[in-house]
Amino acid sequence: RTGRSAVQVHQGRRCRGRCRGMLQADKQVLLASVKRNALELRQKELDFNVERFTNLATQASVIAGFSFESLVELEVPEDTHWLLSSTYFVFGSAAMAMSLYCLVVSSFACVFGHRLALQG
Repeated sequence: RTGRSAVQVHQGRRCRGRCRGMLQADKQVLLASVKRNALELRQKELDFNVERFTNLATQASVIAGFSFESLVELEVPEDTHWLLSSTYFVFGSAAMAMSLYCLVVSSFACVFGHRLALQG
């Protein structure tokens, strides 16, 4: 025998059951806080990436606007070499096309990113 009375043994058993329940509750609270922190981290990552693509779309739209304006409003003088003017228009058209492509892709990524985040 350990020298403990029957009352002390009974109280020890009752404490083990209560302590086990408290440990289980603490474990559930800890798991819930870990999940919440993981979700907060994912939300921050999503916001960061969406903000990057939004900034990219803004810059691409400005460049596309400038490219369009330079292509439309430029009046080429008659004495300009044909190779120089055609090179200008080819590269201006390419800049506008690539800017529009970047604008479309970044807009799609913003919308699609939010949609994927909602779907899980």
